[in-house]
Amino acid sequence: MSIESLCLSITPFDEVGGVDESSFSAHVDRLASAGVGVIVASSGIGEADLLSVDEHRRLFELAVAAAQGRVSVWAFPRSGRDPQDVAEISQAAVRAGVDAILLSAPDPGGLGTLTVVEREAELRRLLDGIDSTVVLATDTAVWRGAGLAVVPGSRTPLALPSLVALSEDFETIAGMHVRAMDSDLFVALGDMLPSRMLRYGMADGQLHWLALGGAGIVSIEANVVPELCAAIVRAYDLGDVDRLDAAVLELHRTRIAIGGSPAIAAPIKAAMTALGMTGGAMRSPASQSTAHDIAALRARLGALGFDAP
Repeated sequence: MSIESLCLSITPFDEVGGVDESSFSAHVDRLASAGVGVIVASSGIGEADLLSVDEHRRLFELAVAAAQGRVSVWAFPRSGRDPQDVAEISQAAVRAGVDAILLSAPDPGGLGTLTVVEREAELRRLLDGIDSTVVLATDTAVWRGAGLAVVPGSRTPLALPSLVALSEDFETIAGMHVRAMDSDLFVALGDMLPSRMLRYGMADGQLHWLALGGAGIVSIEANVVPELCAAIVRAYDLGDVDRLDAAVLELHRTRIAIGGSPAIAAPIKAAMTALGMTGGAMRSPASQSTAHDIAALRARLGALGFDAP
């Protein structure tokens, strides 16, 4: 099985706040040319919470057209919102022809307002209406029993038995994206889920996830360095340890140079701009990176050997 590299894509906006369709299509083409799959309109890095349903639909259409079947295109309906909103966005993605829906259990407002049982019930209602391949996105914590400490203020996590039951009841579920740095959970899912189920990890600890049987790695860094992210999974596939070590080290140094929160689009867009790519503007009310920020990024990335104009 070939390991897959996937990117939580940015959404470029123009100077007046509209979706920059040409820049987005060019970005997807660049990712696809590097062999990196595209996850469209996620919360955080994709600024999905600021997009209308029509804008979601259009982005899905543009991504499918630009990828041209070279890589996977996933839709990531924004989480923590009205389940009806998530359902409408999911249906738009199916009509656009995406390869999979990356689906998170709804929790209106993201404030833990639903119990574990209620979240599973909402997710089942959503899955009943989706006639497409689905990859479930786990929360940053998954309830495995009385020993799990849930961070105060976080959303109520789904229970591990719920994930297993859902995967058994819905054959459309093809995998799990594990968003927690939790090796035991990753292994437990592999042992307990049906054999068809693939597991995807994050760029943090990616060699760890691959060694534990991961089918792919999801990153935000691929927005800036897609060739490097693709090189990591390719080297792992080939067993090229020297190239793998060098590429992982380079990626971590790149992450340090970019800085910022992994859930915020501004540093990634600034890094793209610093390297001569079109990351586009942030949509209001988010703050734009300053010229000083971009110049500083250009210097840090240039010191790593990147061709910064």
